[in-house]
Parts: sequence; C-alpha cells; structure tokens
Amino acid sequence: MSRPLLILFFLLAGFTASAFQSQPPRYSLFLIGDAGEPYENPVLTLLRQELTAAGENAGVVFLGDNIYPKGMPPADHPLRAEAEKAIDGQINAVKGFAGTTIFIPGNHDWAQGKDYGLE
Repeated sequence: MSRPLLILFFLLAGFTASAFQSQPPRYSLFLIGDAGEPYENPVLTLLRQELTAAGENAGVVFLGDNIYPKGMPPADHPLRAEAEKAIDGQINAVKGFAGTTIFIPGNHDWAQGKDYGLE
C-alpha cells in the first residue's frame, strides 16, 4: 500500500470512530507523516478540508519526513525546486487554519541522520 493511501486510511479510521460519538469532540488532533513527496497529495487535500471544518479547537502535527530524500537541498541544487514543492504543499494545506500547527523533522529531513543534516 502506498504511503498516501496508508495515511488516508488512518485519517478515515479516526473520522469513522468520531462519527459514533454522541457529542462533538472538544479537540481534534490530526497526525500526518511522510508527506514529503513533491506531487499533488490527495491526503493533504483531505486534511485541508477537515481542518477547515474542525476550526480553532484542533491541531495538526506533521510527524516528519517532510522533504524527501534528505531535507532541503542548497539553493543551487537540482532537486531544490522539488523539495520546495513538497514542503509548500504541506504549508499550503494548513494556511489559514485557525488551530495549532506543528512540524517535526524526521530522519529524511535531517539528511538521514548525517552530521551535515544539522547545517
């Protein structure tokens, strides 16, 4: 199963579980990981819709691996445009969201744990 489909599965499973509650949730928390591919991501589209409905009593945490394969390359690197597209898709998904947004770097964002990934 591809990563975006797996993420979508977990998002939908959470929404289904909340549908059986008798009262609306006090706070909704959306967890999303491995969203760092440079293409239109249907999971981010769904996330944007759900965040709009959730309002300010919600939060979203990007759990890492936000830019594949090794984080943001230098400005003159040939993969820079793809890396920017990947992170911009995630940023745009939460633009205007009234709740809390947190980005956590993963091993791919830190050059797979190499020392130069901190630079």
